[in-house]
Order: sequence, then C-alpha cells, then structure tokens
Amino acid sequence: AAWAESLMARITGGDKVSARLRGMAGREAVDLVGKALFVGGDMIKAEAGRLLTEGSVSGKGHVASLPGEPPNEDTGHLRSNIRVAQPGPLHVQVSSEAEYAAALEYGSKRKARVEAISFPRRGAGGIAETHLGGLSKHGPVRREFGDSTTAERPYMRPAMNNKRKEVVALVRKAVTHATRKR
Repeated sequence: AAWAESLMARITGGDKVSARLRGMAGREAVDLVGKALFVGGDMIKAEAGRLLTEGSVSGKGHVASLPGEPPNEDTGHLRSNIRVAQPGPLHVQVSSEAEYAAALEYGSKRKARVEAISFPRRGAGGIAETHLGGLSKHGPVRREFGDSTTAERPYMRPAMNNKRKEVVALVRKAVTHATRKR
C-alpha cells in the first residue's frame, strides 16, 4: 500500500553503511546482514501482533481501545495482514495490507456527504424487479453521512519503537561478523 512508505523505519546513515558493506565484504556479507534485517522485521511484526492482542476480547464482548492506544483485536484481520517484505538485499518493510490499517495508525477524518440509494421493487411472488436503472417507483432515497473522525490508535510505530534497540543490535552484530570474516 502507498501509505506503507510512511511507516518504514529509517536508520541514520543506512546508505553509507550499505555501500561500505558492499565494498568491504561482498555478497556473503550483504546476505548475512539482509537476513538480520529480515529477522528484525519479523520481530517488529510479532510485536505489532502482541500489541493488537494484548488484553483484547473478540466477538460479543469486544471493546474498542481508547484513542492513542493500540487497537483491540476483534476479528484478527488487521494482525493477519501484517507482512514483512524484502524489496532489496538491505531493505526490509513491515506493513499491514488491511484496508483500514492507515486509518487506525494515523486516525482519519471523513466529511459529510449525501448519496442516493434505491431499492428494487418487489414483483409477483416477492421477486425483486429492477425498474429504471434500479429505481423503485418511489424513486431514490437520500442517505446522509455526517462528519466522522477516528482518533489514531497506533500499533506499528509503537512496535517499531519497542523493538528498535533489539533490531539495531542484531544488525550491528551481523555487520561486525560480516566485516570480520574478511
């Protein structure tokens, strides 16, 4: 998703480290550090899942989380759509592909709108008949949606922040190991 770019962690000086690593130790070192980055991504994914499920109740007893807190899991859709991808050897992305992931992470605002909807007319035997492009003999019904604001309920950013030190230590260890092998 396009918004996933805004959730990515940035390591200061990552480009310099990447270029230095490629020049120093070759493909084997890049592979080793790439694996460490992917493991780090998995750690962030697991932490996001933990934040979503911690204290949550699914189904009838579900209670939405308070604004500013990670969302309480209900169906598991958000958690099951968190992905770790590695688009390049030294580049890892952790994102959720759930359609409402960004709205939960950053909050959302919807302006009021009006839309016309129509219902099919019932014909003989209760079978729905469509007349005049879906309009019943009574015409369209106007339905109004008011303004809506959803406060942010971040889970990816806290997951990244909670695991940052561990991931950085893991990657540093891999870089050190890769550069010593040379």
